[in-house]
Amino acid sequence: CWKFMGMAIKVMDEGLRKDFGFKNLAWFYSGRRGVHCWVCDESARKLSNDARSAVASYFEVDLGSEKNKNFHITSPVHPTLSRAYRVLEPEFVKDVLPEEGHGIMSSRKMWTKLLTTLPESCMSVADKLDKKWQKENSTPREKWVELKKGIMTLI
Repeated sequence: CWKFMGMAIKVMDEGLRKDFGFKNLAWFYSGRRGVHCWVCDESARKLSNDARSAVASYFEVDLGSEKNKNFHITSPVHPTLSRAYRVLEPEFVKDVLPEEGHGIMSSRKMWTKLLTTLPESCMSVADKLDKKWQKENSTPREKWVELKKGIMTLI
């Protein structure tokens, strides 16, 4: 859980600095309510409640849900999502993929969970890879590379 909070902070911190020009950010863990950022710039303190809400909403991404898989990957990808991917993918490969991490692609049970979270538009790729991975002994990192390649053919 701490790793994921650290990853989220990296994405949000870069977005607040680069997209909004904020400089003085303080990050706090508040217990059951998660991580919070105090933006201490004078310009931020002068924002209206609506403007503050708009900044927070800027970071929201609707990727559908288990009940609603109607999310479609668009091209080009929004710059905010591109940045998040650039920041998060190395962390994901290092801390989430390996068996020593969360091992999300280390067994059929685990990769099946991941593949079922993909949008409906990616299910042909998911089915093809599931069949392939059952027959071969590839590493989680190799599976990740194949998954990315397969999804990129759809974009």
